[in-house]
Amino acid sequence: MNSLNQSHHEWSTALLQAHQDVVYPNDINAPHNPSIKNRFAIYRNNVWSSLINGLADSYEVVKTLVGEDFFNSLAQRYIAKHPPQSPIMSKWGGHFSELIANDINCKSVPYLADVAQLEWLRIGLYHALDETPLSTTEVQTILTTHINQLMDCSIQMLSASDILNSQFNTASIWSLHQQYDAVTQSVELENALLELDLFQPQSMLIWRNEFTIEVIPIELSTGHFLSELKKGQTIGQAIGHCVEIYPELVIPQLLAVVLQLPCIASIQLHS
Repeated sequence: MNSLNQSHHEWSTALLQAHQDVVYPNDINAPHNPSIKNRFAIYRNNVWSSLINGLADSYEVVKTLVGEDFFNSLAQRYIAKHPPQSPIMSKWGGHFSELIANDINCKSVPYLADVAQLEWLRIGLYHALDETPLSTTEVQTILTTHINQLMDCSIQMLSASDILNSQFNTASIWSLHQQYDAVTQSVELENALLELDLFQPQSMLIWRNEFTIEVIPIELSTGHFLSELKKGQTIGQAIGHCVEIYPELVIPQLLAVVLQLPCIASIQLHS
């Protein structure tokens, strides 16, 4: 008799293999009986349909941008390459943007991978640790205390926040899909997208405000500065990096914007 683990492996492998490559589990009754194969195929199709629908729920904007047939084809390739490793489906789908970026069929929609990355970040942040951000008063008190050592301080962002720096107008693309219903307002949505400069680079702050995930466009310099801070750089180190990219960067203005963000978890001095 097969062990439970072996049986589980055989079933999961058979269910997630391409139809023409299916090797039926050893413990299935009459594996060479055509009716058994047909019934197994129905079960397998139900599994694949559920997984495709799960990806569609996670990547609603991506699906709208490319259409159902194209999306389903992408989803099938993703399932074959990255089958679920956990019963918690909210943890599955994180490599979808990578598959899109490397798929030659997606080259005509170059911003699609970044839109997928934004959608996945939103899911992760929704389930992130719940923390209380520093208030404006707390930030001002810390700044007053360490004003002469500000460049040696680091800023930690809330776990429920992230930065996405995109070569495309990703936040605006995503936002338009929230304003228009893709089914009943498809013409309006298409016209709005045509008017948008899709190739305008854009940085965005994504953070969970109570139970709402907000996507806030920010200056490119601010986005890169925050990305350096998330790597553990001090304020001084992050500024040095950004000045190399943005020589005309106004540092006091940058700091004023960043220190007023609603997603600062802590400010620490590194002596």
